[in-house]
Amino acid sequence: MHMAGLGRRLRSRSVLTALAGVLGACGAQSGGDVGSDVTPPAVVGGSPTGSLAQGTTSTTLTVVTDEPATCKYDDADVAYGSMASAFSDSGTTHTATRTGLADGTSYTLYVRCVDARGNAATRSYPLTFRVAAGTAAILWHDDIQGTSQLAGFDGFGIEHPIGSEVTGGDAAGASLSRVPNPLPGGGFTLRHYGVFDTGGARSQAGLYGDVNTVFGNQATRPEGVWVAQEWYFPEAIDAGGDPWCWLSVWDWHSIDAETRGNRWHTSPGLLVARDGSMRLQLAWGGPAAAINGDGEVTSTIAMPVGRWFDIEMHYQWVDSPTGTIQVWIDGQMALEQRNVQTRASSHGVIETYAKFYGSTQGDTHGPWVPTPTVKYTRKVRVAGERIWR
Repeated sequence: MHMAGLGRRLRSRSVLTALAGVLGACGAQSGGDVGSDVTPPAVVGGSPTGSLAQGTTSTTLTVVTDEPATCKYDDADVAYGSMASAFSDSGTTHTATRTGLADGTSYTLYVRCVDARGNAATRSYPLTFRVAAGTAAILWHDDIQGTSQLAGFDGFGIEHPIGSEVTGGDAAGASLSRVPNPLPGGGFTLRHYGVFDTGGARSQAGLYGDVNTVFGNQATRPEGVWVAQEWYFPEAIDAGGDPWCWLSVWDWHSIDAETRGNRWHTSPGLLVARDGSMRLQLAWGGPAAAINGDGEVTSTIAMPVGRWFDIEMHYQWVDSPTGTIQVWIDGQMALEQRNVQTRASSHGVIETYAKFYGSTQGDTHGPWVPTPTVKYTRKVRVAGERIWR
């Protein structure tokens, strides 16, 4: 009888001890351990970005933080305590009004936040946008309508099979050549032509930021760069899901300034989808953290077939997940990806290619359908604000 009573008391004490442990753990999870938080709040999103409409004189600034916080901003990248302007909210969504905006002007505002325990951010979140001018100033355009075989591009290469360079007019497998406009209207165009077989083929025309300094200077500015061009597909194409076949509208690279190597393919490839839908896909490679785990993004509208159409891309080259990528087709928003990282912090050169790529050499994947595959490009333009209006 005595031993049974002792057993009951020991079991009761064990239950109480376990219950106390559970309650203690709950208290810690609910913020009871107030002294352990030394992490400042992070801004996980913000607006506006890109280009605001001409005539905009004021705009609402919005940032979102990962915990309740108080936020400030300034035109200069200074410490939180030195920032001149404050956001009005102290939760996780913060707003402020910026006035005095002017047409044709770019703005970068630096945001820092502090939480209730006094943890202040030591690195700013940039809000970068531009107010459009009356007409976008075209900083660079191709000379396809001129007489240059290279059409003004820097990286101009053709291989068939892959690894074996051929001339631009190579009829056997790959071709980049200046030809008359295949549709009524006159003028010239850059024909991108490929016969894709098991030997593989690729052709590409690119812009190197350290060679084409007009493009490079704009592409590395905080507001980013806008690149537009007209395309014409005589017929829809389909790669049957083959991962080794792609046609890139623009394939962007972040590279080492001294060696022109160490390409960081966390910059996106804006590709024609491989399933015959004629939609665009924003595809990524490299460190997954650069895109916050978002993976590929597919456009909401398809590209036209059988006529010329205009496609425009806005691209920000940033070494933190604060960038924006947008694509329009004939003025309609087709794709948008915010808060992405597009360069390695140690890289100083940006480059981009329009690229047609078939199966790798020796691969047995099927080719593009139809083959030969043809598309045409003209009126490539580079600007510091939205071009298509």
